[in-house]
Amino acid sequence: MSKARRVLRHWLVPERRAASSIRLRLVLLAMVAMTPLLAQRIGSLETARGDRIADAGRYALDLAQVGADRHSDLVAAAGALLVSVGHSLDRASLDIRACNRLLGEIASDIAWARALMVSDAKGRVLCSSSPQRIGTDISSRPFFGRAVESGGLSVSDLIYLQPGIEPELMAALAKRDADGTVRTVVAVAIDTQQIGQLPTQLQNKPNSAVLLVDAGGMVVSGCPDRTRWSGRDIAATPLMQRIRERFGGQKRGSA
Repeated sequence: MSKARRVLRHWLVPERRAASSIRLRLVLLAMVAMTPLLAQRIGSLETARGDRIADAGRYALDLAQVGADRHSDLVAAAGALLVSVGHSLDRASLDIRACNRLLGEIASDIAWARALMVSDAKGRVLCSSSPQRIGTDISSRPFFGRAVESGGLSVSDLIYLQPGIEPELMAALAKRDADGTVRTVVAVAIDTQQIGQLPTQLQNKPNSAVLLVDAGGMVVSGCPDRTRWSGRDIAATPLMQRIRERFGGQKRGSA
């Protein structure tokens, strides 16, 4: 190596080292200056996330409350309907065809009434607004037994016909002779679509989903894509287990 190159190298290397040191110090200073800003930003994100979770929880409980209220309203309306139908049957001596026609006319004016039916004391359906239910045996259904034994209005749990279809409730009221003997049982199948449609309130909430779940862990409905969720059993999921542990028998909402 020539003397000139050795001299040049002697002067340039320290300058490069000095420049690198300066750049490193500048980077460290920038990082130190940004640390409080990053911490503040992370804190803001965590706060916003917590607020969204709290809002979702309140909204889910509101949905559960409204769903429970609508359920109660349907049951009360069903009770009044069955009393009215019972009185109509008492005032008229109807054969099976006339009974079918009368029940069909009444049910056609009530959006939530899937089917009206009258059974004998043994649970065999004699007439109905829904032809496919005529002749079926409902004696093994708990709601029928309670109606016969109690003499008052009996309401079933949610009955899931098949996945993708909203469940129905059955309400029944026994008609008795003067001596208390059960003569007939009047029943109505209640379409719970009004409850199942409740989650459509989320249509204006993008990136959100809600499930309306009964006490047994069966999904009454879900939004979006209601048919995907209806009738699914989520009782064993960690979410439902935590809800049961926290709320017990209270009204619950899942969002």
